[in-house]
Amino acid sequence: MVKNILPPRVPRIYLLSTLLIPVLSALLIASPAVANMQPQFLEKAQYCVLNAAPQTEQNGLNNHVGVNLTLELARTTGEIAKGLMHRESLESGHGMLFIYTAERKRAFWMFQTLLPLDIAYIDQHGVILETLEMEPCRSIFASRCPNYPSAYPFMYALEMQQGEFAKWGIVVGTQLKEGSCEVDASNK
Repeated sequence: MVKNILPPRVPRIYLLSTLLIPVLSALLIASPAVANMQPQFLEKAQYCVLNAAPQTEQNGLNNHVGVNLTLELARTTGEIAKGLMHRESLESGHGMLFIYTAERKRAFWMFQTLLPLDIAYIDQHGVILETLEMEPCRSIFASRCPNYPSAYPFMYALEMQQGEFAKWGIVVGTQLKEGSCEVDASNK
């Protein structure tokens, strides 16, 4: 017969919890899932949004040829999946461009995204097909976050902090092109 070597007053669950909790905590802290909670910062490139929106007093576009944006480029599956998760801020005129290899309908979500965002679904020619406003989803359960599906097949998606599209006149029909906008000297 095996004797119980534990004193009768110390429950086994207590001993298990005092031994296992520190070990499991250390493993969790070192796990990729927790390390993944840091925002990603990707390669940046300059893009030009050729304004389709007419000049108004409210948007103050002043008939610009276009607006220069600094965009981080999400190209890989991992970069696209993480997107702007865990970002606490975005500078004005900055955002993320998601680059796919083929046009098709897709949906975005805001799981673990802290900022409200505008999203534009863009075709292979750089023309914005649709824009949506997306709200943060801080749920720990991804399935509780709403999807923001595209109505049309798209090849690129542009995310910026909510309100930036209105500020810069980014609407359906606006075109996004790689590189800086040409500046019209008469419009400075």
